[in-house]
Amino acid sequence: MVLVGAVALSAIAVGSASADEWFVEGAKLAAGKSAALATTTAVDEFAKMRVSPGSASEVEIECTGAALVEVNVYISSGTGGMAQSLTLEKCSVTKPTTGCALEGQPTTIKTNALGVTTALAGPNTKVGINVHPLTKKTFTEIPFTESSTCLGGGGLKPVNGSILLLSSDGATEAVTHTLMGQGSVENNSLESGGNKTIFEGGLALLKLASGSKWSFHA
Repeated sequence: MVLVGAVALSAIAVGSASADEWFVEGAKLAAGKSAALATTTAVDEFAKMRVSPGSASEVEIECTGAALVEVNVYISSGTGGMAQSLTLEKCSVTKPTTGCALEGQPTTIKTNALGVTTALAGPNTKVGINVHPLTKKTFTEIPFTESSTCLGGGGLKPVNGSILLLSSDGATEAVTHTLMGQGSVENNSLESGGNKTIFEGGLALLKLASGSKWSFHA
């Protein structure tokens, strides 16, 4: 995963009208209200980013940090939310094994400001969270070394588009909720230099800064 200081809360990205909404301690968030997430989220499973997945030129990046660092991340009334940034830590190229590396790896990969739109994602307790750039179209940038020969050579490689994350227990009132990348092209529109890009795994354990129970449902 993926994820305000310079952006007013009035700019929170809100989804279309829906009977499903964010709740905190059993009460839905009132119109115009928001609830902050904790500034760090425990990572229970490492995240992978795959560029041009399944092809001979596939590049795989694994981030092995123990936490997802969050800056000003909120859920807001209705179906929305936003994040100033999300940061994956200790990221390195794991495929190919030669000729391709991140600058200063293991390094951090930080997103731009992101908006969130939420919806129930099937039966039981699953909740889908669409995460998209709040302005323009760049989700994040990947810093490859200048000597890298993968993906057309080194330098910063923008990743554009949005991604659908899944919380398998998001509709159940609880202090902690899981969040995971779906790991398929169908669940995101991310691309880098014309190459399809997917996030997979990266099980994060989300909490509100207040430690309150929260959920998303009708």
